[in-house]
Amino acid sequence: MAQLDRLMRDARKAMRQRGHNPVTDWKESGRGMLHCCNEGCNQGVIIVVMPQPNETQISGTAVALNCSVATNVKQASLTIRGDEISMEAVMGC
Repeated sequence: MAQLDRLMRDARKAMRQRGHNPVTDWKESGRGMLHCCNEGCNQGVIIVVMPQPNETQISGTAVALNCSVATNVKQASLTIRGDEISMEAVMGC
């Protein structure tokens, strides 16, 4: 159960970095599910302690995509000018 709690904590952190407001849907026997409670955002995450060979422990749109409702999410912006590469943090979804 400790590993599931750690994975749920990691998933919540990843969701918050994408601008989501995570809440727990359910948690039982090595599996769990979170979703974003921002109104209008229907993205979620599934956590599996012992995934199949073609699965990952944390997966879902909420860890892959920014929240469509949140407005203050930091994103990285990559700019390439000749031999120079610069990376800046920008605000916005």
